[in-house]
Amino acid sequence: MMKKGFTLIELIVTVAIIGILTSIVLPQVGNLVEKARVAKAQAEVNSIVTVMEVMVSDTGRSPGERDGGWMNDTTGRGLNNCLYGLICNDGYPNWKGPYLKKAIGLDPWGRDYYYDGHPAEWTEPTPGQASFGSAGPNGIFECFNLESLNCTADDIFIYLHK
Repeated sequence: MMKKGFTLIELIVTVAIIGILTSIVLPQVGNLVEKARVAKAQAEVNSIVTVMEVMVSDTGRSPGERDGGWMNDTTGRGLNNCLYGLICNDGYPNWKGPYLKKAIGLDPWGRDYYYDGHPAEWTEPTPGQASFGSAGPNGIFECFNLESLNCTADDIFIYLHK
């Protein structure tokens, strides 16, 4: 009479196969999650820069350039203030906003987006230094100024042109 069930060898082989498959699949899942975060940050940066360009088209002024003067550089969440004109108006001529439907939050890695205005540097033929973006996965800003327009780091930035 034969007993039904698995032998110890069969169980060990099964567990080893499951372990090998897990070690192959888990890193791929991690890569997919990181790629999704990058894609989300790119989409958010594109969307916010688009509304900034619409605001510039309507008012002739960039966010923070309210009365011809300039507000200090800011985090993305700082742009939620009415002084920057994206969500509410505090002195922009021909304002047709709100340009953003919801307030700017954190990037997918839980850090602030960054806005670097410098409207005085938005002159032709040199592209302006004004930029909006995220430091990307590594959290270090490496590509957000005029000198690094061709930077290959993981930063996710778009440069605005007036």
